[in-house]
Amino acid sequence: GMQIRITRQEIGRIVGCSREMAGRVLKDLEERGLIHVKGKTIVVFGTR
Repeated sequence: GMQIRITRQEIGRIVGCSREMAGRVLKDLEERGLIHVKGKTIVVFGTR
């Protein structure tokens, strides 16, 4: 998949939510098997 280096705070600022909410959404996406999060690196599956 595609790797992105970004903090939860940066995601929150981009989409207009708190870093806590960004973290919860990332956790949900990871539990669904759509992404893998390790530190500041997010791997997005199913991308070209």
